[in-house]
Formats: sequence, structure tokens, C-alpha cells
Amino acid sequence: MRSTDGSRAVRRFGRCQLHLQRRELLVDGTPVPIGSRAFDDLQVLVEANGELVTKGEILNRVWPGRVVEDNTLQFQISALRKVLGEDRGVLKTVSGHGYRLAAEITTAANEAGTVAERGAAPAAQPREAPAPTNLPASTSELIGRI
Repeated sequence: MRSTDGSRAVRRFGRCQLHLQRRELLVDGTPVPIGSRAFDDLQVLVEANGELVTKGEILNRVWPGRVVEDNTLQFQISALRKVLGEDRGVLKTVSGHGYRLAAEITTAANEAGTVAERGAAPAAQPREAPAPTNLPASTSELIGRI
């Protein structure tokens, strides 16, 4: 699912920014991992501007022409709430009907654009410590064909 108006807009609500063209969600200015379907669900809710969106409407927009069980949508909504963190309360369930995003939503032009559009090198990101594992430490670099 792509943005219906093709805009380069950024939708803001709470501590979140939803970059429609880049298909990216930022929470407190930090990109957060979000699945494609969860992003599509969030986009539908944001575009509804606080109005109730029925389960059927979401299913028709995000999974057009597919048979999808209710628990699939519930799983995606649950994933969205987890990603929203402290702002999870803005995603309201209207029992038996659907969902609504109960937050003030503002729209701003995407002035920054993507890194490639600006022609600038991406800022260096600090490396995270590797996750603990029960595998032995690497003793040498892997050598072989690419």
C-alpha cells in the first residue's frame, strides 16, 4: 500500500513522525523497526485523522482481495502499540468496530528529504555492542568467495 496522494508529507502525532514516502516511523527522532503491514495499518489510521476506521476498511486497504483473520490484524495493532512505546495509548480499540488514532495529527512538508536527495553522506551511527551469544568468538575473518 502506498500513500494515496503521493505526497512527501510527514505526519506527526505525540512523540512520533510518520514519513510516508520513506515508509519510516521515528519515535523521539529515532527510526524504529516496523513491519510493512504494521506501517500500512498505521498509515490508514493516521490518514483517518482521528476518525474510527473499521476492521473491514483496514483489511480492504492493507490486504486487498485477501482473506485475513481478525487475529492477524490484532497482531499488527499489538506490534504498533509496542513500537509506539509511551504513546501506545493513542491507538484506541473500539470493541467490535475497529480502531482510531486518538492524537492530534499535524502534517508538515518533508523538507529534509532523504540522504540521497540531499547529496550528503549519512551521519555515522554509533555501533551497538553485539548481542550476547553462546557461540565461540571469531578467531579470524572469513576468507572465501564473495
